[in-house]
Amino acid sequence: MSHAAFHAWLFEIGTGWLGWSEEQTLGARITSILAAYKGRLDLLRTIFGGKPAPADKPPVSGREVKGLLRTLKAARESRAGPS
Repeated sequence: MSHAAFHAWLFEIGTGWLGWSEEQTLGARITSILAAYKGRLDLLRTIFGGKPAPADKPPVSGREVKGLLRTLKAARESRAGPS
């Protein structure tokens, strides 16, 4: 999954599933969005019943998230230039 697709997915979760504003979603940490998404799915399962489905899992693994974060950090550091 590309960086753009991952960020678009997070934005959809924040503004769609969670009902957060654009500002709240863009200001939230990735881990906060993923935790809130899991909580929303758990809430819906509690209300309506059902078992966790494979589609309920984020479309990326923890390893992929760490790789994306490393890439973003490196890009930010390269933009900052020498100290």
